[in-house]
Amino acid sequence: MKFARFEKTKAMIRLVLIVAVLISIQHYSVAQDLMAIDNYMDKLRIENVINRPNQLSYSDIAGTPYYDDTFRKGILFLKSGRRLSGEFRYDIYADMIEFRKGENIFTLGIPDSVAKIEVENAVYSYQPYYINSDIHKSYFITIEDGYYTLLEKTTRLFRKAEPPGPYQDAPKPARFEDGGTELYLMKGDEPAVRVANIRDIISVCGEDGSLASEYIDTNKIRFRNTEGLRSLVNHLNNNMKR
Repeated sequence: MKFARFEKTKAMIRLVLIVAVLISIQHYSVAQDLMAIDNYMDKLRIENVINRPNQLSYSDIAGTPYYDDTFRKGILFLKSGRRLSGEFRYDIYADMIEFRKGENIFTLGIPDSVAKIEVENAVYSYQPYYINSDIHKSYFITIEDGYYTLLEKTTRLFRKAEPPGPYQDAPKPARFEDGGTELYLMKGDEPAVRVANIRDIISVCGEDGSLASEYIDTNKIRFRNTEGLRSLVNHLNNNMKR
């Protein structure tokens, strides 16, 4: 009996050790897959994925061109499958993603090589979209992702310095102003379409339009309620006709 219990105990120990080794290997693989962008920069330069240090200076311009002035920790997902950690921020005016190494600030030179950038306060992706019948590309903030993807496009306007107006003592400095936000809906791999109201959303959905319309009516979805639109797009992705 003692021998049987001893053998059973040894078998359990072996099982625990095997599980521990497998977990260690898995964690090691994940760690190997996620590399700091600083350590990958030479290869990125060869592939022209990054530019030289960004020479743009906004020091004499009031306001901010950035979605968030602060560099935030995040992960860059390349379409090649590589994941790179670093600190990133989005320059809305220049439509560029920046990251820093020491005192230098770099920009991503080929945004088409990027699948997405996940940071603390947003997820960015570079997508095609329609302006009238022409197709352009830009970075968007992803609100809800799937076959139907809800995107937000933010703009910054640059205003040149202005001389003093009547009854004004000082000139207006050059400045960035908030240009507002627009919502876009992307269907599959098609370019994103700007949506300005509920009717636009239903129209973009095509054969899923009745599904969208029913959910909107039942849940009293309002266009200016972003969380409501997020739930609508999530519902479409889970119940669409395909």
